[in-house]
Amino acid sequence: MNRNHKRVALVDDDPTAAAALSVLLEDAGYEAIGIEDPLESIDKAVTRITGVASAAICDHRLSPRGLASFSGAELVAQLYSTAFPAVLISQYFKVDQNASIRKYRSRIPILLARDEVGPDQLADAIRICSDEIDGRRLPNRRGWRTLVRVVAKDVEHGEDVVDAIIPGWRPAEAVRFPAVLLGHHRNALPEGRSDQLGLRFYASVNIGAEDAGDLFLEGFEPAIEPQNGNSLS
Repeated sequence: MNRNHKRVALVDDDPTAAAALSVLLEDAGYEAIGIEDPLESIDKAVTRITGVASAAICDHRLSPRGLASFSGAELVAQLYSTAFPAVLISQYFKVDQNASIRKYRSRIPILLARDEVGPDQLADAIRICSDEIDGRRLPNRRGWRTLVRVVAKDVEHGEDVVDAIIPGWRPAEAVRFPAVLLGHHRNALPEGRSDQLGLRFYASVNIGAEDAGDLFLEGFEPAIEPQNGNSLS
């Protein structure tokens, strides 16, 4: 793969926002390749992007103007799975980070707030994504086997979510994530909303993350007995 990253695919359904990002990319020394025609499927999107560029910048909400039926988070995660560096940008990340973004967070090395993006931030983000794909993962992106205590179940934006305490991260702060991440262990959850849960699991969590929005959780298994955390990556 070309690691110069001079051609960057820009996936954004807002023409004005895309134009602004294009200028920032050019200021950072890249050639912005706009993806403007509707993306029929995520597989075709990956093929299209990887065929014209060596990195990508994706907005999270791609459906309002009909660019795609899937989210930028899903697209970035799919690109990551093909060893292609991609950065996720969102104007609404504080609204979307618990469910639609966290669902894919383990395969999203960088999430940038749109109003804080500049040429240097974009260049650094592309470099960090590339480094992680090449095996040079930052400490705050390293997963550790740790206890996750699910304490409540709710619904957010039409999707089942759970609130959990992660003692190895911040024992006084609840973290929300989509229930689908529990896999088949989701069957242990009661029907409807509940704030009286006490389910305990072990999962791979990047407990070095500074902010809740940067946390990923994966590989859930029931916590049968206490164990010391062991590195998972």
